[in-house]
Amino acid sequence: MRFASRAIAVTVTSTVLVTSAMASIAGCGGDSGPRTGDPSGQPGDDPAGTVAPVRFDPPIEEQTNDVAVRLASTTAGATLCYTVDGVTPGCEDDARCAKGSIAYDGAPISIVETGTALRALACKKGMPASEETRIAYTLTGATPTFGPTPESFDPDRPVPVTIATTTRQGVIHYTLDGTYPDCGSPLTFPEKGTIPTFTADTTIHALTCKKKYTASEIVAVTYVGRECTGDFAVATRAQLQALSRCRTITGSLSIFGTDAVDLAPLQRLERVGGGLSIANNNTLTSLHGLEALTAIGGEMSVRDNPQLARLDALGKLQRVEGMVHLADNALTEWVGPSALAYVGGLTLQNESKLRRVAGFPALVEIGGDLQVLFDGALVLWEDMPALTTIRGKASFQYNGALQGVPGFGNVRRLGGLQIEANNELVHVGFGQVTAVQGSVTLAENPKLVRVEMKNVAAIKGALHVENTGLADLTGLGGLRTIDGSLTVTKNKRLEKVDTLGELRELGGNFTVAENEALPECEPKRIARKLQEEHRYSGLVLIYGNLDTGTCN
Repeated sequence: MRFASRAIAVTVTSTVLVTSAMASIAGCGGDSGPRTGDPSGQPGDDPAGTVAPVRFDPPIEEQTNDVAVRLASTTAGATLCYTVDGVTPGCEDDARCAKGSIAYDGAPISIVETGTALRALACKKGMPASEETRIAYTLTGATPTFGPTPESFDPDRPVPVTIATTTRQGVIHYTLDGTYPDCGSPLTFPEKGTIPTFTADTTIHALTCKKKYTASEIVAVTYVGRECTGDFAVATRAQLQALSRCRTITGSLSIFGTDAVDLAPLQRLERVGGGLSIANNNTLTSLHGLEALTAIGGEMSVRDNPQLARLDALGKLQRVEGMVHLADNALTEWVGPSALAYVGGLTLQNESKLRRVAGFPALVEIGGDLQVLFDGALVLWEDMPALTTIRGKASFQYNGALQGVPGFGNVRRLGGLQIEANNELVHVGFGQVTAVQGSVTLAENPKLVRVEMKNVAAIKGALHVENTGLADLTGLGGLRTIDGSLTVTKNKRLEKVDTLGELRELGGNFTVAENEALPECEPKRIARKLQEEHRYSGLVLIYGNLDTGTCN
């Protein structure tokens, strides 16, 4: 693929304007009168009886290198007198050059400074001197050239860029940060140099400088790379197509309100340095085009795309530093990316058609919260075999069809747990967790009959168990410490809490109330043990339980 350049030219120093002029020659046997030369500073034909005027070679005033000037006259035997210091040349009656003038000896005259004015006339004994001819050479650095050109630069096969000037001993000054260079800019090359290859869009500004020369124009060329710098907001197909060359976007990418059906123009994209947001695209049916995407440096938000039913294009995605937020799409199944190893958090919300979550064979860590909220059709969250860490809270709330969350059997670190208002939920499994860093809430899950958390010895927050289908708390039988309060209430089928008898530390209140099948003597015995053996001094609230039951 080839890309066109964007070029500008900025004039640094004005060109010296030079005109030919004639001057009367004093002390050379008469005055031939003024005569206008041609635009090159070269004299025209000469009237009979006068010495032919001096011609300059080269006759062109604008030069990009030092000039070696030769003088000539068509009058045989004429003496050629010249000056380079602005003084009017002259000759004596015997045809010798006057004081202050230099007799030309046939060797080239070296011009090494811009604006040098060369003035000359021809003299011959017994004849009037020629008219004066003059030329002022402007020495300007040659404009730098680039290879390869932006038009021939291929961002998929980037090569170093060479900058060169044809001005001998010229120095190229250049910038890569968008500013204009001058002859004091620090980045330089002597005549020619190479800039290592680059992947981002890069504009090079350059000019040629040389001592006693006029600086060249500043030339600017832009090379289009694979790395697209900045944040991009895409609202049209044309804007989406403009990103087709990008392998990396250094900032964020927002695709909002387009009429695209997929994201095919982004098929090269491998990394987004900031966040990725795909929202409110009414015709988007898949994320086709993101098959090469491996990393997102911020949040990934996919929401409010009413036709989006599939996410399988994300198969190479390995890492999302921020939250993955999926909400209000048309997903029916989400099989997690096979390469995904880390997400900063995961929220699945209001996916009303979603029935199953599976996959994620490589996911090791969720760096923040896991939230599954208001997904009314979700039945099962299947096993995540590699997942060992959820640093934030795992929340499953208001998922009316959810029957089980057994997919966390290898999780060892858990920041908190909230399982609430899932009317069909039967099973919760976190069997390898030894400590919960926050609170645990199991509430309003009337069919919940099995909790696998036997290895949890400490809960750093509170434990709240309410309105479940649990007959006992065997699944929490390893508890020794609760830093917050203990609340067990309104569990209609709960008959035993004896597994809490090993509790040694409780930092808040002890409340066991309105569990109509639980003998009240059992929580009283546990509370008394805490008080007598472990010096518990908190508030104890035990009421509304079965007061006719017996305890062993």
